[in-house]
Amino acid sequence: MDPVTPPAPPTRRLDRLLGFLSHDPANATLLTDTLQEAIQEGDLAAGSDILSRAARAGVNAAAFQARALHFCLLKTDYESAAAYGDSALAQGLRHSAVVFNTAFARFYLQQYPQCLELLLPYCREQEGHAAANVLAARALHHADREEEALERVLQALEAEPDNAEALGVKALLLYEADDNAEALFCAEHALTLNPDQLDALLAKGEVLLEAERYEMAGQVLAHLVERHPSCGRAWSDLALCAFQDLDLAEVERCGRLAVSLMPDHIGTWHLLAWVYLMRGELPEARQAFQASYALDPDYAETLGGLAAVDALEGHRAKAEQGIRRALALDAACMAAQVAELVLLRQEGNDVEVEALVREMLGRPVDESGESGLDLLARQVRRLSEGKTRH
Repeated sequence: MDPVTPPAPPTRRLDRLLGFLSHDPANATLLTDTLQEAIQEGDLAAGSDILSRAARAGVNAAAFQARALHFCLLKTDYESAAAYGDSALAQGLRHSAVVFNTAFARFYLQQYPQCLELLLPYCREQEGHAAANVLAARALHHADREEEALERVLQALEAEPDNAEALGVKALLLYEADDNAEALFCAEHALTLNPDQLDALLAKGEVLLEAERYEMAGQVLAHLVERHPSCGRAWSDLALCAFQDLDLAEVERCGRLAVSLMPDHIGTWHLLAWVYLMRGELPEARQAFQASYALDPDYAETLGGLAAVDALEGHRAKAEQGIRRALALDAACMAAQVAELVLLRQEGNDVEVEALVREMLGRPVDESGESGLDLLARQVRRLSEGKTRH
Protein backbone atom coordinates (compact mmCIF):
# COMPACT_ATOMS: atom_id res chain seq x y z
CA MET A 1 0.00 0.00 0.00
CA ASP A 2 1.29 3.44 -0.97
CA PRO A 3 1.85 5.87 1.88
CA VAL A 4 -0.78 8.56 2.31
CA THR A 5 0.52 11.98 1.29
CA PRO A 6 -0.57 14.69 3.72
CA PRO A 7 -2.38 17.65 2.15
CA ALA A 8 -0.18 20.59 1.29
CA PRO A 9 -0.54 23.55 3.64
CA PRO A 10 -2.54 26.47 2.27
CA THR A 11 -0.43 28.92 0.33
CA ARG A 12 -2.72 31.95 0.48
CA ARG A 13 -2.75 33.99 3.65
CA LEU A 14 -6.55 34.15 3.34
CA ASP A 15 -6.80 30.35 3.31
CA ARG A 16 -4.56 30.11 6.35
CA LEU A 17 -6.69 32.65 8.22
CA LEU A 18 -9.87 30.78 7.28
CA GLY A 19 -8.27 27.64 8.68
CA PHE A 20 -7.54 29.39 11.96
CA LEU A 21 -11.13 30.63 12.06
CA SER A 22 -12.46 27.08 11.89
CA HIS A 23 -10.77 26.49 15.27
CA ASP A 24 -11.68 29.87 16.81
CA PRO A 25 -14.91 31.03 15.11
CA ALA A 26 -15.81 33.76 17.63
CA ASN A 27 -12.46 35.55 17.63
CA ALA A 28 -13.43 39.09 16.62
CA THR A 29 -9.89 40.18 15.84
CA LEU A 30 -9.29 37.13 13.67
CA LEU A 31 -12.60 37.66 11.86
CA THR A 32 -11.68 41.29 11.22
CA ASP A 33 -8.24 40.40 9.87
CA THR A 34 -9.64 37.62 7.69
CA LEU A 35 -12.31 39.89 6.22
CA GLN A 36 -9.68 42.54 5.50
CA GLU A 37 -7.62 39.92 3.66
CA ALA A 38 -10.67 38.90 1.62
CA ILE A 39 -11.22 42.57 0.72
CA GLN A 40 -7.60 42.97 -0.37
CA GLU A 41 -7.78 39.85 -2.53
CA GLY A 42 -11.18 40.82 -3.94
CA ASP A 43 -12.62 37.46 -2.88
CA LEU A 44 -16.33 38.27 -2.51
CA ALA A 45 -17.32 34.65 -1.85
CA ALA A 46 -14.87 34.36 1.05
CA GLY A 47 -15.98 37.73 2.40
CA SER A 48 -19.63 36.71 2.37
CA ASP A 49 -18.71 33.48 4.16
CA ILE A 50 -16.87 35.46 6.85
CA LEU A 51 -19.92 37.68 7.41
CA SER A 52 -22.05 34.56 7.84
CA ARG A 53 -19.56 33.09 10.33
CA ALA A 54 -19.54 36.31 12.34
CA ALA A 55 -23.34 36.40 12.42
CA ARG A 56 -23.50 32.79 13.65
CA ALA A 57 -20.91 33.55 16.34
CA GLY A 58 -22.74 36.73 17.40
CA VAL A 59 -19.70 38.92 16.78
CA ASN A 60 -20.55 42.61 16.50
CA ALA A 61 -17.33 44.35 17.52
CA ALA A 62 -17.08 47.87 16.09
CA ALA A 63 -13.83 47.18 14.21
CA PHE A 64 -15.39 44.17 12.50
CA GLN A 65 -18.53 46.17 11.63
CA ALA A 66 -16.35 48.82 10.00
CA ARG A 67 -14.65 46.18 7.83
CA ALA A 68 -18.05 44.67 7.01
CA LEU A 69 -19.30 48.12 5.95
CA HIS A 70 -16.38 48.42 3.53
CA PHE A 71 -16.95 44.93 2.17
CA CYS A 72 -20.68 45.47 1.60
CA LEU A 73 -19.97 48.67 -0.33
CA LEU A 74 -17.70 46.66 -2.62
CA LYS A 75 -20.63 44.28 -3.19
CA THR A 76 -22.98 47.27 -3.73
CA ASP A 77 -25.11 45.86 -0.90
CA TYR A 78 -25.96 49.31 0.42
CA GLU A 79 -28.64 48.23 2.87
CA SER A 80 -26.28 45.87 4.72
CA ALA A 81 -23.48 48.45 4.49
CA ALA A 82 -25.63 51.09 6.18
CA ALA A 83 -26.62 48.66 8.94
CA TYR A 84 -22.99 47.75 9.68
CA GLY A 85 -21.99 51.41 9.58
CA ASP A 86 -24.76 52.41 11.98
CA SER A 87 -23.68 49.67 14.37
CA ALA A 88 -20.04 50.79 14.31
CA LEU A 89 -21.00 54.44 14.84
CA ALA A 90 -23.36 53.54 17.69
CA GLN A 91 -20.44 51.84 19.42
CA GLY A 92 -18.47 55.07 19.26
CA LEU A 93 -16.22 54.29 16.29
CA ARG A 94 -16.21 57.72 14.60
CA HIS A 95 -13.35 57.05 12.22
CA SER A 96 -13.60 59.27 9.14
CA ALA A 97 -13.84 56.29 6.78
CA VAL A 98 -16.77 54.85 8.77
CA VAL A 99 -18.65 58.16 8.69
CA PHE A 100 -18.04 58.71 4.98
CA ASN A 101 -18.82 55.11 3.96
CA THR A 102 -22.03 55.03 5.98
CA ALA A 103 -23.13 58.32 4.40
CA PHE A 104 -22.23 56.90 0.99
CA ALA A 105 -24.46 53.87 1.62
CA ARG A 106 -27.32 56.09 2.76
CA PHE A 107 -26.96 58.18 -0.39
CA TYR A 108 -27.33 55.17 -2.67
CA LEU A 109 -30.34 54.06 -0.65
CA GLN A 110 -31.78 57.50 -1.52
CA GLN A 111 -31.94 58.31 2.20
CA TYR A 112 -30.69 61.84 1.71
CA PRO A 113 -31.58 63.34 5.12
CA GLN A 114 -29.72 60.52 6.92
CA CYS A 115 -26.80 60.90 4.50
CA LEU A 116 -26.56 64.63 5.14
CA GLU A 117 -26.92 64.22 8.90
CA LEU A 118 -23.63 62.32 8.82
CA LEU A 119 -21.92 64.12 5.99
CA LEU A 120 -22.41 67.84 6.65
CA PRO A 121 -20.70 67.87 10.07
CA TYR A 122 -17.92 65.75 8.58
CA CYS A 123 -17.47 68.23 5.70
CA ARG A 124 -17.23 71.13 8.14
CA GLU A 125 -14.53 69.26 10.06
CA GLN A 126 -12.71 68.07 6.93
CA GLU A 127 -13.05 71.04 4.56
CA GLY A 128 -10.33 69.72 2.27
CA HIS A 129 -12.05 66.37 1.68
CA ALA A 130 -13.19 66.88 -1.91
CA ALA A 131 -15.01 63.54 -2.25
CA ALA A 132 -17.09 64.19 0.87
CA ASN A 133 -18.04 67.67 -0.35
CA VAL A 134 -19.06 66.32 -3.76
CA LEU A 135 -21.17 63.58 -2.19
CA ALA A 136 -22.79 66.17 0.08
CA ALA A 137 -23.50 68.33 -2.98
CA ARG A 138 -25.21 65.42 -4.69
CA ALA A 139 -27.36 64.70 -1.63
CA LEU A 140 -28.26 68.39 -1.24
CA HIS A 141 -29.17 68.46 -4.94
CA HIS A 142 -31.60 65.60 -4.43
CA ALA A 143 -33.01 67.38 -1.38
CA ASP A 144 -33.69 70.47 -3.56
CA ARG A 145 -31.14 72.53 -1.62
CA GLU A 146 -29.30 73.75 -4.71
CA GLU A 147 -27.57 76.79 -3.20
CA GLU A 148 -26.04 74.68 -0.45
CA ALA A 149 -25.10 72.07 -3.03
CA LEU A 150 -23.18 74.66 -5.01
CA GLU A 151 -21.40 75.80 -1.84
CA ARG A 152 -20.20 72.24 -1.22
CA VAL A 153 -18.97 71.90 -4.81
CA LEU A 154 -17.06 75.16 -4.55
CA GLN A 155 -15.50 73.90 -1.32
CA ALA A 156 -14.40 70.74 -3.14
CA LEU A 157 -12.92 72.77 -5.99
CA GLU A 158 -11.06 75.02 -3.57
CA ALA A 159 -9.27 71.92 -2.33
CA GLU A 160 -8.91 70.29 -5.76
CA PRO A 161 -9.40 72.78 -8.64
CA ASP A 162 -9.10 70.05 -11.28
CA ASN A 163 -11.49 67.58 -9.69
CA ALA A 164 -13.48 66.40 -12.72
CA GLU A 165 -16.43 65.11 -10.70
CA ALA A 166 -16.79 68.37 -8.77
CA LEU A 167 -16.62 70.34 -12.02
CA GLY A 168 -19.26 68.08 -13.58
CA VAL A 169 -21.64 68.47 -10.64
CA LYS A 170 -21.06 72.23 -10.72
CA ALA A 171 -21.90 72.26 -14.44
CA LEU A 172 -25.17 70.41 -13.82
CA LEU A 173 -26.15 72.70 -10.95
CA LEU A 174 -25.43 75.76 -13.08
CA TYR A 175 -27.49 74.34 -15.96
CA GLU A 176 -30.44 73.80 -13.63
CA ALA A 177 -30.02 77.39 -12.42
CA ASP A 178 -30.34 78.52 -16.09
CA ASP A 179 -26.72 79.67 -16.33
CA ASN A 180 -26.11 77.74 -19.53
CA ALA A 181 -22.95 79.54 -20.66
CA GLU A 182 -21.11 78.93 -17.39
CA ALA A 183 -22.52 75.39 -17.23
CA LEU A 184 -21.09 74.60 -20.65
CA PHE A 185 -17.72 76.11 -19.68
CA CYS A 186 -17.52 73.94 -16.53
CA ALA A 187 -18.67 70.86 -18.44
CA GLU A 188 -15.98 71.31 -21.07
CA HIS A 189 -13.33 71.77 -18.35
CA ALA A 190 -14.46 68.57 -16.64
CA LEU A 191 -14.46 66.63 -19.92
CA THR A 192 -10.88 67.63 -20.71
CA LEU A 193 -9.95 65.95 -17.42
CA ASN A 194 -12.30 62.96 -17.80
CA PRO A 195 -14.11 62.52 -21.15
CA ASP A 196 -16.57 60.11 -19.53
CA GLN A 197 -17.63 62.27 -16.55
CA LEU A 198 -21.38 61.68 -16.25
CA ASP A 199 -22.59 65.02 -14.89
CA ALA A 200 -20.51 67.04 -17.34
CA LEU A 201 -21.80 65.00 -20.30
CA LEU A 202 -25.36 65.43 -19.06
CA ALA A 203 -24.99 69.18 -18.56
CA LYS A 204 -23.38 69.62 -22.00
CA GLY A 205 -26.01 67.47 -23.69
CA GLU A 206 -28.89 69.35 -22.09
CA VAL A 207 -27.40 72.78 -22.86
CA LEU A 208 -27.14 71.71 -26.51
CA LEU A 209 -30.65 70.25 -26.40
CA GLU A 210 -32.08 73.48 -25.04
CA ALA A 211 -30.25 75.38 -27.79
CA GLU A 212 -31.98 73.05 -30.31
CA ARG A 213 -28.65 71.67 -31.53
CA TYR A 214 -30.15 68.22 -31.62
CA GLU A 215 -27.50 66.40 -33.64
CA MET A 216 -24.66 67.50 -31.35
CA ALA A 217 -26.78 66.87 -28.27
CA GLY A 218 -27.56 63.37 -29.49
CA GLN A 219 -23.86 62.60 -29.99
CA VAL A 220 -22.97 63.73 -26.48
CA LEU A 221 -25.87 61.86 -24.92
CA ALA A 222 -25.17 58.69 -26.90
CA HIS A 223 -21.63 58.72 -25.52
CA LEU A 224 -23.05 59.25 -22.03
CA VAL A 225 -25.37 56.22 -22.11
CA GLU A 226 -22.63 54.09 -23.64
CA ARG A 227 -20.47 54.82 -20.60
CA HIS A 228 -23.30 55.14 -18.03
CA PRO A 229 -26.27 53.06 -19.24
CA SER A 230 -28.19 53.48 -15.98
CA CYS A 231 -28.63 57.25 -16.38
CA GLY A 232 -32.36 57.52 -17.02
CA ARG A 233 -32.27 61.27 -17.54
CA ALA A 234 -29.91 60.85 -20.52
CA TRP A 235 -32.20 58.22 -22.07
CA SER A 236 -35.11 60.66 -21.70
CA ASP A 237 -33.06 63.36 -23.43
CA LEU A 238 -32.21 60.95 -26.25
CA ALA A 239 -35.91 60.18 -26.65
CA LEU A 240 -36.55 63.90 -27.03
CA CYS A 241 -33.80 64.16 -29.67
CA ALA A 242 -35.45 61.34 -31.63
CA PHE A 243 -38.85 63.01 -31.29
CA GLN A 244 -37.58 66.06 -33.18
CA ASP A 245 -37.28 63.80 -36.25
CA LEU A 246 -40.49 61.95 -35.31
CA ASP A 247 -38.50 58.70 -35.17
CA LEU A 248 -41.23 57.09 -33.11
CA ALA A 249 -39.57 53.69 -32.71
CA GLU A 250 -36.42 55.28 -31.30
CA VAL A 251 -38.46 57.57 -29.05
CA GLU A 252 -40.23 54.54 -27.63
CA ARG A 253 -36.99 52.58 -27.15
CA CYS A 254 -35.20 55.40 -25.32
CA GLY A 255 -38.30 56.51 -23.43
CA ARG A 256 -39.00 53.02 -22.15
CA LEU A 257 -35.44 52.72 -20.92
CA ALA A 258 -35.78 56.11 -19.23
CA VAL A 259 -38.94 55.27 -17.27
CA SER A 260 -37.57 51.87 -16.28
CA LEU A 261 -34.77 53.78 -14.53
CA MET A 262 -36.78 56.76 -13.25
CA PRO A 263 -40.47 55.86 -13.21
CA ASP A 264 -41.39 59.20 -11.60
CA HIS A 265 -40.38 61.28 -14.63
CA ILE A 266 -43.68 62.75 -15.81
CA GLY A 267 -42.24 64.34 -18.93
CA THR A 268 -41.03 61.03 -20.35
CA TRP A 269 -44.39 59.37 -19.71
CA HIS A 270 -45.98 62.19 -21.73
CA LEU A 271 -43.50 61.74 -24.55
CA LEU A 272 -44.31 58.03 -24.70
CA ALA A 273 -48.05 58.77 -24.57
CA TRP A 274 -47.81 61.06 -27.60
CA VAL A 275 -45.87 58.41 -29.51
CA TYR A 276 -48.62 55.90 -28.83
CA LEU A 277 -51.31 58.42 -29.77
CA MET A 278 -49.60 59.11 -33.07
CA ARG A 279 -49.46 55.39 -33.80
CA GLY A 280 -53.09 54.89 -32.81
CA GLU A 281 -52.09 52.59 -29.92
CA LEU A 282 -54.75 53.88 -27.55
CA PRO A 283 -54.42 51.36 -24.67
CA GLU A 284 -50.69 52.08 -24.47
CA ALA A 285 -51.31 55.85 -24.63
CA ARG A 286 -53.85 55.62 -21.81
CA GLN A 287 -51.43 53.57 -19.71
CA ALA A 288 -48.68 56.17 -20.14
CA PHE A 289 -50.98 59.08 -19.27
CA GLN A 290 -52.27 57.13 -16.25
CA ALA A 291 -48.70 56.64 -15.05
CA SER A 292 -48.33 60.42 -15.19
CA TYR A 293 -51.70 60.91 -13.46
CA ALA A 294 -50.59 58.71 -10.55
CA LEU A 295 -47.63 61.07 -10.05
CA ASP A 296 -49.62 64.33 -10.35
CA PRO A 297 -53.43 64.14 -10.68
CA ASP A 298 -53.74 67.92 -11.15
CA TYR A 299 -51.48 68.36 -14.17
CA ALA A 300 -53.53 69.81 -17.03
CA GLU A 301 -51.64 68.11 -19.85
CA THR A 302 -52.25 64.70 -18.28
CA LEU A 303 -55.98 65.34 -17.93
CA GLY A 304 -56.09 66.66 -21.49
CA GLY A 305 -54.19 63.61 -22.74
CA LEU A 306 -56.62 61.22 -21.07
CA ALA A 307 -59.48 63.25 -22.58
CA ALA A 308 -57.88 62.85 -26.03
CA VAL A 309 -57.74 59.08 -25.54
CA ASP A 310 -61.39 59.08 -24.39
CA ALA A 311 -62.38 61.09 -27.47
CA LEU A 312 -60.56 58.72 -29.82
CA GLU A 313 -62.24 55.76 -28.13
CA GLY A 314 -65.68 57.36 -28.63
CA HIS A 315 -66.35 58.27 -24.97
CA ARG A 316 -67.60 61.77 -25.78
CA ALA A 317 -69.11 62.76 -22.43
CA LYS A 318 -66.07 61.57 -20.51
CA ALA A 319 -63.79 63.38 -22.96
CA GLU A 320 -65.72 66.64 -22.60
CA GLN A 321 -65.48 66.40 -18.82
CA GLY A 322 -61.71 65.82 -19.02
CA ILE A 323 -61.31 68.77 -21.41
CA ARG A 324 -63.15 71.09 -19.02
CA ARG A 325 -60.97 70.00 -16.09
CA ALA A 326 -57.77 70.43 -18.09
CA LEU A 327 -58.67 73.88 -19.45
CA ALA A 328 -59.71 75.05 -15.99
CA LEU A 329 -56.17 74.30 -14.85
CA ASP A 330 -54.45 75.64 -17.98
CA ALA A 331 -56.33 77.51 -20.68
CA ALA A 332 -53.50 76.79 -23.17
CA CYS A 333 -53.41 73.04 -22.49
CA MET A 334 -52.18 71.45 -25.73
CA ALA A 335 -53.56 67.98 -25.02
CA ALA A 336 -57.03 69.42 -24.33
CA GLN A 337 -56.89 71.25 -27.67
CA VAL A 338 -56.10 67.94 -29.38
CA ALA A 339 -59.05 66.33 -27.61
CA GLU A 340 -61.35 69.16 -28.73
CA LEU A 341 -60.17 68.78 -32.33
CA VAL A 342 -60.84 65.06 -32.22
CA LEU A 343 -64.40 65.68 -31.08
CA LEU A 344 -64.92 68.35 -33.74
CA ARG A 345 -63.60 66.21 -36.58
CA GLN A 346 -65.07 62.87 -35.68
CA GLU A 347 -68.63 63.17 -36.96
CA GLY A 348 -68.82 59.43 -37.28
CA ASN A 349 -65.52 59.10 -39.18
CA ASP A 350 -62.16 57.78 -38.05
CA VAL A 351 -59.74 60.54 -37.15
CA GLU A 352 -56.27 60.39 -38.69
CA VAL A 353 -54.55 60.60 -35.37
CA GLU A 354 -50.97 60.93 -36.59
CA ALA A 355 -51.82 63.78 -38.96
CA LEU A 356 -53.82 65.52 -36.25
CA VAL A 357 -51.03 65.26 -33.68
CA ARG A 358 -48.42 66.44 -36.20
CA GLU A 359 -50.62 69.47 -36.92
CA MET A 360 -50.95 70.29 -33.24
CA LEU A 361 -47.22 69.90 -32.62
CA GLY A 362 -46.49 72.41 -35.36
CA ARG A 363 -48.97 75.13 -34.43
CA PRO A 364 -48.60 77.77 -31.67
CA VAL A 365 -50.35 76.82 -28.44
CA ASP A 366 -50.59 80.34 -27.03
CA GLU A 367 -49.82 83.99 -27.76
CA SER A 368 -46.10 83.47 -27.07
CA GLY A 369 -45.82 81.55 -30.34
CA GLU A 370 -44.55 78.40 -28.59
CA SER A 371 -45.44 75.36 -30.67
CA GLY A 372 -46.80 72.10 -29.34
CA LEU A 373 -43.44 70.49 -30.00
CA ASP A 374 -41.68 73.25 -28.03
CA LEU A 375 -44.10 72.71 -25.17
CA LEU A 376 -43.56 68.97 -25.17
CA ALA A 377 -39.79 69.43 -25.23
CA ARG A 378 -39.99 71.78 -22.27
CA GLN A 379 -42.14 69.29 -20.37
CA VAL A 380 -39.65 66.50 -20.85
CA ARG A 381 -36.69 68.67 -19.86
CA ARG A 382 -38.24 70.17 -16.75
CA LEU A 383 -41.07 68.02 -15.43
CA SER A 384 -40.16 65.96 -12.38
CA GLU A 385 -36.51 66.32 -13.25
CA GLY A 386 -34.64 63.04 -12.77
CA LYS A 387 -31.43 63.83 -10.95
CA THR A 388 -28.40 61.62 -11.27
CA ARG A 389 -27.03 59.64 -8.35
CA HIS A 390 -23.70 58.73 -9.94
